[in-house]
Parts: sequence; structure tokens; C-alpha cells
Amino acid sequence: MRMIVNFFLSLAVLAALLGIVYLYFFKRKKKKKGPMIADTPSVVVAINKIAELATACYFGEKIILKRKNFLLGDELCIIAKGLVRAGYNLKELKPGDVSIKKDVVTVRLPKVEILDVIINPSDWDFYVEDGNWNDEIRDIKAEAKKDFMKDAIEHGILEKAKRNGERKITALLLSLGFKGVVFS
Repeated sequence: MRMIVNFFLSLAVLAALLGIVYLYFFKRKKKKKGPMIADTPSVVVAINKIAELATACYFGEKIILKRKNFLLGDELCIIAKGLVRAGYNLKELKPGDVSIKKDVVTVRLPKVEILDVIINPSDWDFYVEDGNWNDEIRDIKAEAKKDFMKDAIEHGILEKAKRNGERKITALLLSLGFKGVVFS
């Protein structure tokens, strides 16, 4: 009799454990993968502010040599890296800048511009760093930013951005069923 009670007691404990395992693994709510994005107007405003079409990039490297104090031997040697993006600021588009006549779209694009210059000192290679350069790094970064922008313009980034932009917009509009695209 005692064996029968122990058997049913063991069976009840086993059933309870199986029930807990079942509930834990199969009935709990699955967490959604990926980031949760709030559906609020502020998100739409933030997305709207990104209205730019980057159509060309320029990557550059620049060697920066600086000396502060010749007697103390304070010197700095950096290989700085930067990325320049050019394209269209689409916030400047007005409703009258796009017109459609039959199957032909006429587009007046804003002027191509440098959208941003990305300088990240953590990507820089420091070869010689003798002395304290903390205060000067901000100025070195600003100088490198100007130099990268100047180099990108000299290498024709604006012309390339204009060509690429017109080609990409033409391809997009033709894929939507228009027969022709004119830029004015």
C-alpha cells in the first residue's frame, strides 16, 4: 500500500514539474526580436529631418605632424581618416520643383552640397605622441575636417554626386512607369 502511495506521489510531482517546464518554454510570451520603436510624432519628425540623398562619398587619409615645444620634444604624428558625403538636401525641395506632363517628369533638384564630414579620432592611428595634446586634439580634428572637405571638392565629389543623383533618380522614376525624366 505504501508503495502505491509513493508511486502516485512521485507521479504527481513529475506531472507538476512537466507542467512547469511546459508553461515556461511553450506558453510564455515570446519576446519580439529587434528594437522597439515608439509610434509617436516625434519619431516621424526625427525621420523627416534626415531628408538627404547621399550620392557620392570620398574617403581620405592625412598625415598630421605637430610640434609644440622643441626643447621638451613634444611632438605628434597621426594618420587621420575621414569620410565626406555629398548629395542633395531634399528638405529644400518645394512642391513646384516636381511636375508631370503625360509620361514625363520634370525635376528641379536643389544644388548638390557636402552633407557631412565624418571624422572619428578613435579610427586614427597615433604613431608618435610625446607630451600632452588633449587641448589641441579638438583643433586638429577641425583642421582635418576642413582639409578632407577641401580634398573631396578638389577630387570632384560634387560633380560625381550630381551625376550619380540624376542617374539614380532617373532610374527610380523610370521604374515607376514614367517614360522620361528631365532635370532643370
